[in-house]
Amino acid sequence: MEAGVDFSFRTAFRESWGLVNLLQIAGRASRSGEFDDAEVWDFRHDAENGFSLHPQAKLSRRILEQVFAECAGKNRQPGPDDCTDALQREILQDHGEKASRMEEIFQAEKDADYPQVAKLCRIIDAATYTVVVEKELIQRLENPDRSQWPNSREVMPGSVQLWIGKEREFALPELRGLPGVFRWNLNYDAFLGYMAGVLPLLKAGQEGLELL
Repeated sequence: MEAGVDFSFRTAFRESWGLVNLLQIAGRASRSGEFDDAEVWDFRHDAENGFSLHPQAKLSRRILEQVFAECAGKNRQPGPDDCTDALQREILQDHGEKASRMEEIFQAEKDADYPQVAKLCRIIDAATYTVVVEKELIQRLENPDRSQWPNSREVMPGSVQLWIGKEREFALPELRGLPGVFRWNLNYDAFLGYMAGVLPLLKAGQEGLELL
């Protein structure tokens, strides 16, 4: 719900990440000013009982905690002006990786190597596989007649992204003729999404049973 959707909630929750992410989700709380008591909650959880912490969030959430402390000392709420400062801190504290990436982008621009610029500026660069969850799409993709296959725009809303390795953990079959695209064969519902199929596996694992 962070960006690209026109939803409005009285109360918004965001697992702790960066200030930019938090302000994005704030745009989904009283989006049109319809609630006078709207709130945004930044929350954290322990890495246990089936929960895990996203490795890419560690630095961002640590800097967010610093920003919260500094703003509290000044008796004010964090705002958009703090985003630039928070991002600069990430670059300086990220062992030079982001600074190096920026140098590569600048050099690629000077060289007019625009395909490389596009590659380096890729926002989502996660090691994930596409898993199709919508049954009608799965049936079309399993049809040997490729003229019946859906296009990418049709597949996107009927699929999810899972970290590489999860396809083995959940024993997901790969769709024939589509390397790296898998079929969801566990429970799925509109509220929990694919977690409707994952939660029973996690519970079974906690009880000492073999997942698959």
